[in-house]
Amino acid sequence: MSNPIQEATGTTYQQQEERVYEQYIEKKPSSLVVRYLITTSHLMALALGGGFAFLRHRKATNQKKKIKYTFLKIFLWLHWPFLNKKLIRQPFSIQLRRRLEMLGATYIKLGQILSLREDILPKDITDELKKLLDTLPALQYERFVQLVEEQMGQPVHQIFIEIQKNPLGSASIAQAHRATLRSGEEVVIKLLKPGTRELIQTDSKIIKSTGAFMELFVPELQPKNMFTEFCEYTNKEVDFRLEANNAEAFAANFAKVPDVIFPKIYKQYCTSDVIVMEFFKGMKPDEHCAKVLSPEDREKVVDLGAMAIIQMLYSDGFFHADLHPGNLLIVQGEEGVKCGFIDLGMVGRFEESTRKSMLYYYNSLVMGDPKSAARYLSMVARPGKGGDPDAFRKEFIEIGMRWVRNPNFSDFSLALLIFESVVLGAKHRMYFPLELVLMVKAIITFEGVGNVILPGLDIAKVSKKHIRKLVLNEVNPIELAKTTLQNAPEMLDVITRSPLVIIELFKRLEIELFEKKEDKVPPMASMKNMIFGGLCVIGACVLVASGQPWQAYTALFAIGGIFALKS
Repeated sequence: MSNPIQEATGTTYQQQEERVYEQYIEKKPSSLVVRYLITTSHLMALALGGGFAFLRHRKATNQKKKIKYTFLKIFLWLHWPFLNKKLIRQPFSIQLRRRLEMLGATYIKLGQILSLREDILPKDITDELKKLLDTLPALQYERFVQLVEEQMGQPVHQIFIEIQKNPLGSASIAQAHRATLRSGEEVVIKLLKPGTRELIQTDSKIIKSTGAFMELFVPELQPKNMFTEFCEYTNKEVDFRLEANNAEAFAANFAKVPDVIFPKIYKQYCTSDVIVMEFFKGMKPDEHCAKVLSPEDREKVVDLGAMAIIQMLYSDGFFHADLHPGNLLIVQGEEGVKCGFIDLGMVGRFEESTRKSMLYYYNSLVMGDPKSAARYLSMVARPGKGGDPDAFRKEFIEIGMRWVRNPNFSDFSLALLIFESVVLGAKHRMYFPLELVLMVKAIITFEGVGNVILPGLDIAKVSKKHIRKLVLNEVNPIELAKTTLQNAPEMLDVITRSPLVIIELFKRLEIELFEKKEDKVPPMASMKNMIFGGLCVIGACVLVASGQPWQAYTALFAIGGIFALKS
């Protein structure tokens, strides 16, 4: 989530600006108890501030006075002397943003994640959270160099010819400087700010317990799930070795696509606190870029972007989870224009079943089939208390048909349709995993950037050839054969065990034939039931081992069980 280059400057690596940063003051990490007390005081103040905001709203909307609200007013005014008067007078959404900023890096990142959850939170809150403070104090150059040397275990002059003094950026968890290796390669050094990891680990414990507590009062917002997902992502983001691995994984996934590029990682210089990566010289995908590029290059860039995002999401199931214009670069070279992705610390992963459902969901949308899209989308949602999947599907189909009748970027785009489908989940208490929300963000980013570079872009049309290729690949006989081979050990195990099962069945039949009782069914009828039931069970086991859908084997298991009981 944290891109110090983009967050601090509003530019990318190739557009360094001379900025003056406040000095970062290192503090000894607070103990869990002290941090809990600090966090609790802010949360209590936020709750009281929310109470004042609620009363102001009632007054502004001329709602009837009630005794219970009179007691609330008295309770709040008793706490008035202890509150920040200037902040309390602000709308609740602003109070929330400011409290998160006061609590520091972990809560700034929490707010950035929550700003994406428009499927759960009110729009005024998510809009305000998008304004969270990004440009933060920076370490002094000498301290930055000292920490880098400690991490690398040698003087920086032995590795770098130069490290530029002015930071490229300083964000909530990291600070970055441009540098030049002894080999002459231009790189970026990103350093985790001291104390950040310990702070995030401590805050994660508090946030998880807070989410569990809030679940008791506002289960419809599902705070426990939201906060747990956030903690998992954030703790991964403060280990730069994982970012290095992510960059290498993306590069491997796109090894056959030379026009989609990712920064080279200099792993010999990377640690959990420092990452050294290739410096890209490119352009932001903005209006200036659109004027510079030729029409052919603009079409190529948009097509590359569509292909890359569709492959990440629906083929690899491993995608850039913090995609925004600042993390995209247009790189021009001798071999033509290329599409570059940077800041790979936050990634999303789809489980195989979710990846396939999302592939078929997106394919259904671009093919103009909202009924199928609604079915696939509801498969990845988890209904909450009072959830109504049928109503969700019905309303989504209505919205989808409206898009099919008039698809265009200005009035009702494909990205807006996908976004509204997720927001619709909140209305019907359908919970979507965070990865799905991040997917929506990626598609919205692509559509927005694509229309800047190529005005009037039809994202559905651009996506069709790439999504069709992936769908066809799912039913490719070669791919099916590969899947079968992957499940071969389980199939062999089932086949090996089958004779033992059949022998045991015949032993039981033999006992029944010779030791039958008068009240039992006739022996031949029992034998038929048992043999048929056993064959159904064996067939179902073979289907399970071969990785077939549950619909294919559930019926066989049920039939086998019924005939076994009848025997």
